[in-house]
Amino acid sequence: MPSLKDVTWMTPKGDPTLIFGILGGLAVLIVIIVFANYRYRRWKKHQRFVAELNQLALGDKEGNTLIDLVKRYAMDEPVEVLYSLRAFDALAEKEMCRILGLQGSQETKQQYIDLLYSIRQKTYFPDMTASLQEPVQVGGE
Repeated sequence: MPSLKDVTWMTPKGDPTLIFGILGGLAVLIVIIVFANYRYRRWKKHQRFVAELNQLALGDKEGNTLIDLVKRYAMDEPVEVLYSLRAFDALAEKEMCRILGLQGSQETKQQYIDLLYSIRQKTYFPDMTASLQEPVQVGGE
């Protein structure tokens, strides 16, 4: 039976710095591939979010505000904001706290908060928003 001293394939024959350099390069390549995959998946999720957002009846200012919110708070599933009122409210609450802590006039802050409320109404209650904008006829004619 051969001893471990007789096994020649386990003894390194090359330069150790070259071997570590190749292993290091391989590790860097793997990290780059994983990071690129992560960025690609985030990009695809964001594209899906934008596609769903374009189907809503939001104006440019409201749509851009919602896109900025999703980017600022780096949500895992951005499209979830469009389907879940609870997720939108949590996001809007964070944003309101941020806005109220900034310097600026109360009027500007109030306008921004009204914009967030408008986005909420148009996204989750479009029928109510449309009915509120229609003129009400009194008198039955």
